[in-house]
Amino acid sequence: MPTIIEDVTLYSVPEVSEMLNVTTVSIRNYIKKGYLNGQKVMGRWVVLEEELEDFMNKLS
Repeated sequence: MPTIIEDVTLYSVPEVSEMLNVTTVSIRNYIKKGYLNGQKVMGRWVVLEEELEDFMNKLS
């Protein structure tokens, strides 16, 4: 379940990997290589909803 903070939806790496049907390692690699923008929040990588939508649009 994504986290919503002040109208901003954040997805964890496992949530994104499930949505895209890839491994969590792949998602972390996408972030590391700059294909997907992610941010570390309290020691965990998260992806903003709009960043995920942009990434998914690039894939299609």
